[in-house]
Amino acid sequence: PMGGGGRNQGPHQPRPSAETKMRVGTDSVVYTAPGTWTYTVDTPQGRTGTIVIKEENGSFSGSIKSERMREETAFTTVSVNKNELKMAYTMSFGGNAVPVEINMVIVKEGEMQGTMSFGQARTLNIAAKRSK
Repeated sequence: PMGGGGRNQGPHQPRPSAETKMRVGTDSVVYTAPGTWTYTVDTPQGRTGTIVIKEENGSFSGSIKSERMREETAFTTVSVNKNELKMAYTMSFGGNAVPVEINMVIVKEGEMQGTMSFGQARTLNIAAKRSK
């Protein structure tokens, strides 16, 4: 007899692929986004400011202010996907409304870096450290 019985589970059927994928997902650390962050923009003046991110019932909001923009400006959108943050707001510059987009990645607990884009004009590097 040729080993019938319908058992065709030979050793050439690797099963752990799905488990491996899940393990990768659970092992990767997701850092905390909400809090107060002190940021520095990579300009000759080395501009600094504060970003505040709040979470309520799974949705995010926040605000930004800087030396040049002393009034706290609310973000129009804040989205957090694991360690990736996207924030947007509109600033008034010389009488024009300029859309600003900040894309950050939390690289380790209490530290994030990314870019800050001012409309089509220019994109600057930005880094932030949690202060609260």
